[in-house]
Amino acid sequence: MVRRHRIWEMYLHQILGFSWDKVHQEAEQLEHASSDELVNRLEEVLGFPQYDPHGDPIPSKEGVFPKEIKCIPLSKCIVGEHVTVVRVSDFDTSFLNYIDTLGIQLQLSLVVAEVRAFDHSCVIQIGERRESISEFTAQHIFVGKKGEQE
Repeated sequence: MVRRHRIWEMYLHQILGFSWDKVHQEAEQLEHASSDELVNRLEEVLGFPQYDPHGDPIPSKEGVFPKEIKCIPLSKCIVGEHVTVVRVSDFDTSFLNYIDTLGIQLQLSLVVAEVRAFDHSCVIQIGERRESISEFTAQHIFVGKKGEQE
């Protein structure tokens, strides 16, 4: 069921253009109404993706998950680290909407510019722009360090 769900999320996102905050609800319904043949065809059309729009792994037909991407919560990074977003928690559509307004997406490179001692919020630098995010937000954005994502 996980495979069906994540393939539908990818199809809705990549082919139909649904935003990452909308794919979960639609995929919930479609996963139950799809044959194995349809899901296999969707996977083929998508080019056999290994990860869904949120960075979660998609198991193969045989139930094998792709190699895990090394990542840590952004909240565990230190000042000056250059990282790439590899996964985000999809627990809440308002969270996904919020990080979308910040321009945070998979494969985005950013730098941890500041970590505030008082509340562990941090400032991230995305290109020339800086954004302040809460510790809670940083705990739900998972990043890989350059060269360590294998």
